[in-house]
Amino acid sequence: MFNWLIYWIRAWFGICLLRRAPQDDAFSYSGLVLAFALYITSDVLVAAASSSWQVAWGMTAIDVLILVLITFFILRFTNKSPRFFQTLTALAGTGGVLGLMVLPAVQQANTGHTEQQTSGLLVMFWLIMMVWSVVVRAHIYRHALSLNYAVGAAVAIVQAIMVLMLVDHWFPQVG
Repeated sequence: MFNWLIYWIRAWFGICLLRRAPQDDAFSYSGLVLAFALYITSDVLVAAASSSWQVAWGMTAIDVLILVLITFFILRFTNKSPRFFQTLTALAGTGGVLGLMVLPAVQQANTGHTEQQTSGLLVMFWLIMMVWSVVVRAHIYRHALSLNYAVGAAVAIVQAIMVLMLVDHWFPQVG
């Protein structure tokens, strides 16, 4: 069991470093479940660092819904539907890994006891992690769609904007 967990964490981290592609791993229902468990957990914990648990769960629901719907429709539109579960596994797994990496910085930033210089570094780290997340998603979509990186980047950027707009609409007190 432990080897299986380490395998997936390493695989997703390899995708985060752009050294692996989603098709490098065979589809696995248990991998998909683990990926979504990690993604949802990290997403809720990051959101809860700056809002209530109820709002954090709502924000996470929007994020997961957009992730699944955009992936489903873009793959269906391009006749790549068989890649849906592998792509979702890669997106959720890498999102969970990146979410756990940013969690300590988010929690530190929201303690309210940070110095101005430290606060600036945390904001810079947060921005770097957001860009890295979009780059990783673009990499995954590029492989899933068998198209160039620009198309993958466009899909990843549209997805990020949609999530931000919907979260801002449904939870304006957070913004």
